[in-house]
Amino acid sequence: MQEPFRTLYFTLVSQNFPYGVWRYGVKMTQDAIYIGRDAHHFTFLNRHSGWHVTINGQHEGQVAGSFDDLMRMRWDVTPEIRDAFDWFAQHRSNM
Repeated sequence: MQEPFRTLYFTLVSQNFPYGVWRYGVKMTQDAIYIGRDAHHFTFLNRHSGWHVTINGQHEGQVAGSFDDLMRMRWDVTPEIRDAFDWFAQHRSNM
């Protein structure tokens, strides 16, 4: 598992977050974690470090960064993304 997927994943697992459904602007699968909504979201892949941002189905490519880099960002396009980032910052688990 690469960062920040690893930290996001273990934080969700420690909170018994369900797989495969959108809840609170977050969706978790074995291979990816999405934060936002279907049309506008961050994607964190299990086997790739960093993330990419999807806006209306388009993304520029993978951005390198750690969990701490992610938490310093303020991408407030949707309330779901802002609220999810705030929640992760407060509930971080490194298991």
